[in-house]
Amino acid sequence: MMLKQQGFTLLELLVVLVIFGLLVSLVTPNFIKIYESLRVSYEKDEILSQLSSLSYYAFHQHKTFELTNFPPIKEVKPKDEPKLIVIQTEEEVPPKPEPTKEALPLTLPEGWQIRAKQPIIFYPNGICRGGQIELSYKTQKMAIELLPPFCKPKV
Repeated sequence: MMLKQQGFTLLELLVVLVIFGLLVSLVTPNFIKIYESLRVSYEKDEILSQLSSLSYYAFHQHKTFELTNFPPIKEVKPKDEPKLIVIQTEEEVPPKPEPTKEALPLTLPEGWQIRAKQPIIFYPNGICRGGQIELSYKTQKMAIELLPPFCKPKV
């Protein structure tokens, strides 16, 4: 009398596992690329949203903002710069301090940069002159036009 075979042999299970492993190794890199492209797209949309709200922020805060390069490019100054000592007499009037530039209310994700060809000024009345900026992330560069009067981004 012959017994019925129940279950799978070890060899059959190993073949199925090898095939499954090969399929996973082929599909996983594509999922990583898709995730990365979605993340970059989301971050770009978030930056464009922040840029479109700068006019409102200038109006709300009653401040003037200037967009040139963000994050700002740090100037490298020589360390051994000679110091000038000025002796002030009582008759001299001290010079007026220069107005401080307000920091832009932007937060960029790591690796992103904004470069403006000409400064874009956001006035306290909520109007801006518009202009061209370049939004860059790693090797990707996107030209964006900020349309006056409210600097709405146009990709």
